[in-house]
Amino acid sequence: MSRPWKGIVTIVERVKKQRMENGDFMTDAQSPPIIRSQESPTLSYITVQPPYLVLLPGSGKCQGLEEDKRRAGVSCRSLLDAETRGGELKQPSRAIPLGTIIAVIITFFVYLVLFILAALTCDRTLLREDYGFFRPINIWPPFVLIGVYATSLSASMSTLIGASRILHALAKDDLFGILLAPAKLVSKGGNPWGAVLYTWALVQIVLLAGKLNTIAGIVTVFYLMAYAAIDLACLALEWASAPNFRPTFRLFSWHSCLLGILSCLVMMFLINPAYASGSIVLLLLLLGTIHFRSGSSSWGYISQALIFHQVRVEETTAWAGVDALPSDPVQAHYSFWLSLVDKLNVKAFVDLTLSPSVRHGTQQLLRITGLGGMKPNMLVLGFYDNSCPDDYFLQDSAFTPGLSPRDDPFGVDATSLQAHFPPVRSPETPHHVTPKEYVAMICDALKMHKNIVLARNFSSLLRPGTPGSDSAMYIDVWPLDLLRPQASAYVDVCSLFLLQMACILNMAASWRRYQLRVFLCVESRSPNGSGTSNGWLAAEVKFRELLAKLRIRASIRVVSWDRVAILRGQNCEGQGLTREPIPGEYLNAANRVVLEEGGAESAVRFLYLPRPPADSSLHECYLEELDALTVGLGPTLLIQGLTPVTCTEL
Repeated sequence: MSRPWKGIVTIVERVKKQRMENGDFMTDAQSPPIIRSQESPTLSYITVQPPYLVLLPGSGKCQGLEEDKRRAGVSCRSLLDAETRGGELKQPSRAIPLGTIIAVIITFFVYLVLFILAALTCDRTLLREDYGFFRPINIWPPFVLIGVYATSLSASMSTLIGASRILHALAKDDLFGILLAPAKLVSKGGNPWGAVLYTWALVQIVLLAGKLNTIAGIVTVFYLMAYAAIDLACLALEWASAPNFRPTFRLFSWHSCLLGILSCLVMMFLINPAYASGSIVLLLLLLGTIHFRSGSSSWGYISQALIFHQVRVEETTAWAGVDALPSDPVQAHYSFWLSLVDKLNVKAFVDLTLSPSVRHGTQQLLRITGLGGMKPNMLVLGFYDNSCPDDYFLQDSAFTPGLSPRDDPFGVDATSLQAHFPPVRSPETPHHVTPKEYVAMICDALKMHKNIVLARNFSSLLRPGTPGSDSAMYIDVWPLDLLRPQASAYVDVCSLFLLQMACILNMAASWRRYQLRVFLCVESRSPNGSGTSNGWLAAEVKFRELLAKLRIRASIRVVSWDRVAILRGQNCEGQGLTREPIPGEYLNAANRVVLEEGGAESAVRFLYLPRPPADSSLHECYLEELDALTVGLGPTLLIQGLTPVTCTEL
């Protein structure tokens, strides 16, 4: 039985014999193997040559190593080229990784088949000493040249177009002034032809080096530098715990980023230490130029995220009544508050103020608290109800009475610290503020453009890892104003802020095992009164697309709101001075639906906090409505967000 590759082997043997007669290379018996190039008289000693380096004829010293470097740079270029043209894709976040993975898999199998066939049909000496052996053994020798030229043209054109897009973006931002002014020119269709010509001119300048191996080394080092910079940016975002940084790659971690940075840097210096050092210096110069010449941006910077992470503001505030003393009575309280913050192990500023009332003190603290750009944008209050608060500090080991003042950096022992702060309110003790003052504080914060969070029933919160917490599996989000469902939408600033807060909680290490659930309240009745299920499907599809854009992993549950909406009435949609009280039957029905849909599996509920009415006479009624809506729901956060936290326009 004849071998299928017998004909190919015969051709290879004939080519090998002909080249040995011409003196192009020696036999295996002659050591060491020497390649005599027709283009260069330099003798190159090659000890190891991978089979995939045979596609191009080589010349010069250490040709195999240089070809390996150049090919490494070319093979790693596809992902960055796709990113530079990502704006032209319909779904870049899905198309780029999917296309890259498919391309890598196909390329891997093509090269694998090529290696196996070459190893089965070609002599080892031929593979080691003849870079162009594919041409004579091919069915039609010009196929190899056509493939080489097609690959080179495709790679060069994709790089040229991708680089011109980046150059055009830099030119539009005026980061380099008149130097990049020609790159601003575009055609009527928006094609940046000026940037393309500018990039082509820069390429011609680089080609004046005249040595392919030199250019290949520089290009490879620059590509490795680009990948190292991307890994560094991802690492900084991960360490800064940026809430909007939510990679879709499930195996992503800061370990992979750090490994990528170190690998790229090591390969850069192995290829050429001089090129690697020069690329790092050039990168630092570009970063400095962009930092000093760029204008203000609303997107924020990684440096800001790192600073905020190190000085995360968890504002601790206090109010003290006016006291007719010759000295400032507030100064004596600072050491106790600083000791409290230190024992709680939180990063926080401590601000104290004097005021005749709690409301006025809150106004002052909302105005003065913070340092520079680190101003708190959120006010967190406990819910106003008749439940008695618990003193958790007495149960914390950090407040053990036996601790010495020398163990505290502020010289405060635990006994003095507990004695300094008044005991929590007992059932017989009246509230320090009235319901009207409480709602007025919420109104004041909203007027100052502060986000509001009301926390209720957190005394029953089972922290992850504590006994009994295994039954809770979900973080529930209700992104709709349940008091006025017809007057609100699922996609507004407050609902997006609600999703962001729930996502931040889910990003914490101890809360990652919990799953986000989003509940959509949909009425089956159409505006003309006819029943239809299209509204259910449309609402779910729309919200699922929103979650995909925001990269939030959550399950969606559609809740029939018909049995609740029928109790709402038709005269309760007004706001402000014309707002009518909401029927108690509606509030009780809404509370039952939220409780039944979440069940005992819900660890925390995030609810949309309605805006308080403008009429102060309705503040007590407003608080009673919130109480009826959230009673018995377990740990619940009522949130009114004013700050835009997401953008889906990029």
